[in-house]
Amino acid sequence: MIVDSYRAVFSNRYLATKIYNAVHQIQIDRSPLKYDDIVDVCWMLKYGHVGLVREKIKRNEYLYVKPKHLFSIVANTDTQMFIYLFEKNKYYALEYYDRYYQDIFLLLENPDVVRYLFQNGYARDLSHMVQPQYLDIKVLSCLLENQWIKPTPTFLVKDYNGMISTTVSTNYKKEYVDLVAKYTPSPIQHADIQVIMKHILDHEPGDFLFDALSPLFVKDPDTGYQQTLEILNKRRKQREVENTKKDYNINSTIGELLAECNMNINEECCYQLWRSCISQGDQAFFVMWKSLPSRIVVSNDAVFHLARDFTNDPYLSDYEGAHRIKEIIVESACRVGSLKILEFLYDKGLTLEVSDEEAFHRYLIKKRFSQEEPFHEGMEIEKFGRLYYSCMYGSAESFNYLYPLFGQELIEEEVLKLFETCLKSRQYHMIRVLESHDLLMADYVTEFFEFCDSHSFSHLLDQVDMVMARMAVYRDDLDDIYLELLDIAFKHNDLIAAKHIFNKHKFASLNNLTHKLDTLENLAIVDYIYKNRSQCFTEAALNNNCMQTLFDDVFNKTPVSASIIHLVEYLVQENCIDINMEKKQLFFDHDSKIEKGYKFYQVVYLIDHRNYSSIDPFIDILMNDGDWLKYLEYIYRNQDKFQNKPSFQSPYFQSNFKKLTTSPIQR
Repeated sequence: MIVDSYRAVFSNRYLATKIYNAVHQIQIDRSPLKYDDIVDVCWMLKYGHVGLVREKIKRNEYLYVKPKHLFSIVANTDTQMFIYLFEKNKYYALEYYDRYYQDIFLLLENPDVVRYLFQNGYARDLSHMVQPQYLDIKVLSCLLENQWIKPTPTFLVKDYNGMISTTVSTNYKKEYVDLVAKYTPSPIQHADIQVIMKHILDHEPGDFLFDALSPLFVKDPDTGYQQTLEILNKRRKQREVENTKKDYNINSTIGELLAECNMNINEECCYQLWRSCISQGDQAFFVMWKSLPSRIVVSNDAVFHLARDFTNDPYLSDYEGAHRIKEIIVESACRVGSLKILEFLYDKGLTLEVSDEEAFHRYLIKKRFSQEEPFHEGMEIEKFGRLYYSCMYGSAESFNYLYPLFGQELIEEEVLKLFETCLKSRQYHMIRVLESHDLLMADYVTEFFEFCDSHSFSHLLDQVDMVMARMAVYRDDLDDIYLELLDIAFKHNDLIAAKHIFNKHKFASLNNLTHKLDTLENLAIVDYIYKNRSQCFTEAALNNNCMQTLFDDVFNKTPVSASIIHLVEYLVQENCIDINMEKKQLFFDHDSKIEKGYKFYQVVYLIDHRNYSSIDPFIDILMNDGDWLKYLEYIYRNQDKFQNKPSFQSPYFQSNFKKLTTSPIQR
């Protein structure tokens, strides 16, 4: 019943928009988005709005998704959503896929998406991946099961160049090794066994590699099998002994720790004792320290944990077997955010360096702040760092407490860094917090535009207006400044920023921005301009048919980028141009020949749209591209897009194919 009511309300565009706008006003301080501004698929999925993506897809709205997010976040969330968005953004997505497919497969966790790619003409040879062990286990299983990866007997001990690796198995997981072994051809012959055995002996632990592959060996291997087995068994026993040694953990009592301190312990055990102690809190540390007055010595900016009681006898070496523990104490104190321990060490005359500054501040901003918090000038715990990490982790409470204490000391560079970390860490609400303390990017105009160029400005709209108002005082014409801002919005595919500029300024022309159409991937921006042209352009510009001029320039672009193809599809679909305009650009002209050097996404577009009668026009591309298999794969998987089913056995194809490979293609 509740679901039915939800669908009834949100399927109504008017009601849905009203609700989203109402929520926008309630959450205004956290910079929410209005319904019509929400086009970024990654943003919706990141904040759990999967249903919103599906709703907008159902309404056939123009959505924006970066290729890297399409092949990771979207692909791992919903298969059908991925397929829809892939097909809608196919050509610029393929440009990215063709370049980064190895990285893409390392991020994929959805085997159904892998099947879709391989079964629709986008297969790639993954046998020589640099790090196949990092493939998701479900994805790897799918690739092995369908023989899209075919392991050789030495697959697990050779690198992607087919050479014996010195490091390849040191980070293998047993699950990965067992799965690959399941699909490894057997029996493994003597020559390969020698390679495998040598590799196993040169690496530790290597046990599970041996356990997985040895059952596949030929019977009675005469390659030092028994000797290797004996060595591996010795290694196993040695590790079992080491694992029985006492492991000091956070559950160890202070009494147990002190008892161990009276023993002559090795360096690692000593470090673990102090880590365990500090993990239990400040009090545990001070109890431990005070209980060992004759074992702990502070000297020459170092802290020593002695192997025996300190004697100060010149004939005895008190420091023999001692362990330096200052760095371990500082590291552990930073990990738990203990300012008291750090202050204690500082008062003893030690210089302190925060080894993991980010983790230290992350812990600190979770604590309640009080006037007693120590801020020693000599301690290398930067005051600015406290503010910086408050912004990074979105702690308004922390920032509001700390800024009155020392925020007035901030210099220009530090103010800029605060805004930068707010944007980089996506803590957009912290921008309002900074502004509430009169910290403004707009006070630094030159740096502001450079900053916007790097990060866009959809979360700095008020400050954009402030900058433009100040510039209007001494400039009559701001058209070029607004054009620069629009250029930035296009560069970042930022619909919100673009809409804001159009709401503030009408343009006489966008001719100076036509070069940005080469890279603009967010069709929601183009759609907004086309359907709101009276809002975007002056009356004179509209009377001069500025939209047609802008779109006509698209067909003068060479080479034809994936984004241009993406844009042309929109223009044709929305009837923005005369279909005959396509003939202005040879690539889109159905009568033009296929040129050598076309990229994969371009060839795919031609196959999808030209309705060729045969595959003969593609022979030259196959003959002149070293990566010809990917073209042949797409042709083979998409034979239905040709007027006649391609014959790979035709004399013309076979005669040319023999030049590429020594054996003729099989049906």
